Amino acid sequence: MAKRPLRRCGVIHAVLAGTVVLWVTTIAVVSAQHTEGAQRAPRQASPASELARSVHRTLGCSSCHGMGMLEMGRRPDPVTTCTSCHTAQGQAFSTDGHATALRAGNANAPTCVSCHGSHGVLARRDPASPTYPANVPAQCGACHMPSLTTYREGVHSAELEGANNLQAATCASCHTAHGVAKASLPWSTVAPARVEYTCAV
Repeated sequence: MAKRPLRRCGVIHAVLAGTVVLWVTTIAVVSAQHTEGAQRAPRQASPASELARSVHRTLGCSSCHGMGMLEMGRRPDPVTTCTSCHTAQGQAFSTDGHATALRAGNANAPTCVSCHGSHGVLARRDPASPTYPANVPAQCGACHMPSLTTYREGVHSAELEGANNLQAATCASCHTAHGVAKASLPWSTVAPARVEYTCAV
């Protein structure tokens, strides 16, 4: 697979012994290679068998693909398709940094299926789900490797990955799952004025 240019991020953090340390510097963030790579990887199971084990097992193909879309060889837009049912998540995602990148034309920006999968969507409480708490750091770290590195140096990782405490903070605990925003934006859960509240929740 061809290498893509690196994206930039302005803030990276680590939680060390209960203290939040912010490094406000420009760092390289690994490109979202898993988005395209996952779509091209050979399937281990057919879409029908993946769907049969999914939380969406009661839906038919046309629920997401529409009538005739499969015959015409078109794929649905994941964000539009998913948010037609998952409206609260869609509303949060509309201001998300990932959605902003999509609107700006970044084909590597993640969509719903980048984190949840498409046909084989599993419940968050299923250990095989990419959104299961113990799997969230690696899921986010696939694109945000420097952040994963500092997370793994901190106390939250020691609790989650070391002590298997599923109540420990993950990336989504602070950044949210669907409303991720840069710390420089006032509504961000990690904006300097809101960090104390976010940590207390």
